[in-house]
Amino acid sequence: MWILAADTVVTLDAHALGKPKDRDEAVAMLTMLAGRSHVVFTGVALLRPDGAAADRMVVGTPVVLRA
Repeated sequence: MWILAADTVVTLDAHALGKPKDRDEAVAMLTMLAGRSHVVFTGVALLRPDGAAADRMVVGTPVVLRA
């Protein structure tokens, strides 16, 4: 069976932000990001049935949330 996996991480000022634990933390994170440039990194991996990596990549996308 082939496996396709992906995940994202947001970085602000070269620091990775984790997933918010709850609604309040999510609101605080969005407030911190509003009007500021940050980078969203997305990693994707495709694994062969034997578990070997067929392909993998990471792409960084600059984002600015409106204030």
